[in-house]
Amino acid sequence: MYVQGSGWLRQNRYAAIAQLADFAHRGYVVASVEYRHSLEAKAPAQLQDVKSAIRFMRENSEKYNIDSQRVGIWGDSSGGHLAALVGTSGGVAAFNAGNYKQQPETVKAVVDFYGPSDFSQMSQYPSKVDHDATDSPESMVVGGSIQDADFQDAVQMYNPITYISQDKPL
Repeated sequence: MYVQGSGWLRQNRYAAIAQLADFAHRGYVVASVEYRHSLEAKAPAQLQDVKSAIRFMRENSEKYNIDSQRVGIWGDSSGGHLAALVGTSGGVAAFNAGNYKQQPETVKAVVDFYGPSDFSQMSQYPSKVDHDATDSPESMVVGGSIQDADFQDAVQMYNPITYISQDKPL
C-alpha cells in the first residue's frame, strides 16, 4: 500500500503512478491510499483512514488476489509519516476507526521515505518552512501550533516514536 506525501493536504493521487506501475508489473498488488486532508479533518483522521484502507484490502483480499498475510506500506514525506505510524501504532484503539474492524490493521513491512516523526523537533533543523508556525503543515494536521502547550498531546499522539517500546511484540 502506498501513501502519497502532501503535507497532509489534498493528495495528488497520480504523482507516483509510474513508480507504482513498476511494482504492479513485477506482480505486486498495489493500492494507493487516499485520506482526509488536514483542511477536512484533524489528526488522527488521516491515520484512521490509512488503517481503514488496510483493513478494506484485507477484507477484499480474495477479490483483489492479495496475500493478506504479506501486507506492507510505503509512503513519502507526510505519507512516510503515516506509514511509520501504521508500523508502530498497532493495537492503539484511538486509531482503529472506520470500517472492517474485524480485520487487522498491522503490516509486515514499512518503508518511510523522509517522513517526519517528532514534530516538536522539526524547527531544530534548517528548512524553508517555519515548522513552528500555526500555518505549517504539521500545525495544521494537529489543529494548532506544534509548540503550543495545548497541542502537545496531539503532537505526541502523531509521533511514531511514541509507540516504540522494548515490550512491544514484533
